[in-house]
Amino acid sequence: MEFKTYQTLNSKQLAIYSIIVEDPDHFIRFLNMQYEAEVLAFHKPTNALNIECAGRVMQDIVNNYPQLGYVGLSQTNPEEESSINYMDLSTNRINTVHSEYAELIGNGVRVSIKEQFMDTTDIDLKGRYFSVGLESEIISQHANFMATMIAGAGNTYHLGRGVAPYAGFTSSDFTSVFPDDDEILVNHEISIQNHSYGFEIDNRYSPEAQAYDHQSYLNPELLHVLSSGNKGLETSVEGNYANVNGFANLSGSHKMTKNGLIVGATDKYGVRDDRSSVGPTFDGRIKPDLMAYGQEGSSDAAALASGVSILIQDWYKQNIGLLPSSSLVKAVLIAGAVEYEEVISFKTGYGELNGKNALDVLEKNQLANGAVDQDNPTVYTVEIPPNIKNLRVVLCWTDVAGVAGAGKGLMNDLDLSIVDPNDQVWQPWVLSHFSHEDSLSKNPVRIKDSINNVELITLENPEVGIYTFHITSQTEMTSPQNFSLAYQLEVVNNFEWTFPTSKDVCLVDHNLIFRWDTSWAGLGKIELKEEDGSWLMLTENYNLDTEYFEWVTDKPYAQTQLRMTTNGVIYLSDEFNLVKETPLFVGFNCEDDFKLTWPKDDLAVGYELYELQGDVLGTVQISSDTFLILSKSIQPALNYAIRPLYKNHSEYKSRTIDYAQQGVNCYYKTFVAELVDDAYVSNSLSLTSISDINRVDFYNYRDGTSDLFASWQNIIEADLSADDLSPSEGVNNYYGQIGLKDGRKIQTDTTSIYFATENTLVVFPNPISKQNFLNVLTGQPGATLQLLNTRGDLLHEEEVFFDFIQIPIERLSEGIYILRLYHGDNNISHAKLIVTD
Repeated sequence: MEFKTYQTLNSKQLAIYSIIVEDPDHFIRFLNMQYEAEVLAFHKPTNALNIECAGRVMQDIVNNYPQLGYVGLSQTNPEEESSINYMDLSTNRINTVHSEYAELIGNGVRVSIKEQFMDTTDIDLKGRYFSVGLESEIISQHANFMATMIAGAGNTYHLGRGVAPYAGFTSSDFTSVFPDDDEILVNHEISIQNHSYGFEIDNRYSPEAQAYDHQSYLNPELLHVLSSGNKGLETSVEGNYANVNGFANLSGSHKMTKNGLIVGATDKYGVRDDRSSVGPTFDGRIKPDLMAYGQEGSSDAAALASGVSILIQDWYKQNIGLLPSSSLVKAVLIAGAVEYEEVISFKTGYGELNGKNALDVLEKNQLANGAVDQDNPTVYTVEIPPNIKNLRVVLCWTDVAGVAGAGKGLMNDLDLSIVDPNDQVWQPWVLSHFSHEDSLSKNPVRIKDSINNVELITLENPEVGIYTFHITSQTEMTSPQNFSLAYQLEVVNNFEWTFPTSKDVCLVDHNLIFRWDTSWAGLGKIELKEEDGSWLMLTENYNLDTEYFEWVTDKPYAQTQLRMTTNGVIYLSDEFNLVKETPLFVGFNCEDDFKLTWPKDDLAVGYELYELQGDVLGTVQISSDTFLILSKSIQPALNYAIRPLYKNHSEYKSRTIDYAQQGVNCYYKTFVAELVDDAYVSNSLSLTSISDINRVDFYNYRDGTSDLFASWQNIIEADLSADDLSPSEGVNNYYGQIGLKDGRKIQTDTTSIYFATENTLVVFPNPISKQNFLNVLTGQPGATLQLLNTRGDLLHEEEVFFDFIQIPIERLSEGIYILRLYHGDNNISHAKLIVTD
């Protein structure tokens, strides 16, 4: 085994090291006998450990323990690589999967999210979390969003619906970067693990990368999906690509894994985010594998890819009866990807994630699984039909783990080639991986690939006929190497609207991005259907290659359509609704019932109220009004949403609210009393509903009596206010009373105002139990307050800085006391105090 380190170890500084040893038990005994070092993690399948010690201690270990196979600095302090709270499933055509493959919801598929813990009571996540005992103690908003992107139920709002809304999920702390225990993952049937975190740039095949490759090889249905990182503007300072600007800046050595799926980030138009980390890996392999939408980073791009991987597994389980291999999932994803200007590159991998294309590859059975060993090739024949613009073929295999610290990761080298009907041989696309910016930027060429375990061949305008796909290997193996093959056929002169579908939500006053996929070239005209059946011109002579058009309108449309006219052919979108948002409000929240209200939608023919029933939204009732009064005994749920009903179906629902958390009381929101200029008290009441109210009265409760000082009848405004110009010295307790038309009376909360005029002294309560605090109103900041007994002994003295103070009296005996307020030589006021047990 090789020995490699990237640090001078002669230092007192503590660091965490990754090491590989032949006999871990012997090494740990050796360590405990001689050194101050702590074992932080141990990955038994690969004999890898993380230990923390001083650099000079590690140097001594290296000198005195010859059985070390690898030593290197470990990755520490993982960073979450996204912080956004918005997602768009249309960029990667996931919304189209939801429309055309509605049965694929991730039910029965389980994913692990390796980072900090998420809030499992979130109504988009509740009910589907299962614990494996690996959770972090820290709850993170980032973890919540990753879980929502992958498997959100959409209970909060349509933007809370993830890619696989019925998938089960768990959490695993990322404090240790080594893979989770194989037995835990297998026993809990976890088939996807998402890794949306990173470290500093680290270009080496570390023990962590080796461990992930080893786990993937032993558990071939498990797919690790990793974010590429957000260090695309940084430069590596170590390794084979040190100081090469713009390349080899993946965030963490664990992302050197061959068998994981590495995902980079694009904006909502599919353009690579400059911050997204890129390859090559330490040995020149292509990473990232795919690009996906991530507004703030590659974390969310990885989450989207994890979600689509779940849907692929779901399809395979429903149609084949078992989970697909991770190599097949990767092959299908890459076969379905949309290529950039270059078919492969170190910056954008094998293309942009397209969920619809990937599922179409499965549905059309354009795939195969097989095995190959040395000098024993496997051959498939495929008949290419007419009118194919592009053939895209992907070979992928889960390779045996390499050797940590080695200069090359690939162990079993497979080769893909295609022979066309004219006996011409086509080889994979390959990039130059020489360590120079110019070389890494070169266009790909077709030659034998000897470093990647993903190989891609594309053919433009292939002839009709029989093609043979050859999979061979010159590697000497102990057992045949399993592989997966997938291919995509792009049809000529094809056009398909991808957003909106009939199941998508489109809102007025929001930026709408109408999307399509096409193999046409040239210009097109885009129109929108009006209510009378005429067509509104949105744009003409528009470049089809753009594949999106942005539009904003303040006008709602029900049952409308888009129309694209190009090359003399018309393409219609699904019918959809373009509607206003309909917010849900609380009219009142009383002891026995509550009222929900919403604004009128002129296009709606009615409204459907939903409540959260367990972990899903279910229908409560349908109404033609814009309010509902619900009994708490009949409707115990707290979370509700409203859906306007149109002549055709609409997916739009309001944001879900918890009516008990909206700050609304029984017919009122707030009652406030404030002392103004130390002279009078201003009172204000904010009502939430006025239709059922007969009158409102304001009172001041003092000295055992409620004094009415303001009153309203025939209420026409929701906000009422009145001043009490003559508050009493001492405590004034203000409240409002709402009289309903049915005779009921509702009292607001009470607000206490302490009031004192200058040169007065008010004490309360009086008499007072010595277990309580004495409240004193002085009206004279800057004066001195004394507490004396009847003999004149001074028991307490303090300067008064505020009108209201409190004095502890728990040590006083039962009896009569005197309070005295004075300023300088002037005696301002005094009062008698009675203390009881």
